[in-house]
Amino acid sequence: MDQQAESWPVRTMLLLNFKSREPELAKAAAASTFLEGALELLMALFS
Repeated sequence: MDQQAESWPVRTMLLLNFKSREPELAKAAAASTFLEGALELLMALFS
């Protein structure tokens, strides 16, 4: 796996750590980061 593919789970976890301050915003950001990473992974698998 390349650097890009490894970074999205890390970004997702970091965003989830912010949920104590801005719970709704952090959840939305983490979900979009996770979906973006999942999409990248699927595209890499099927390319």
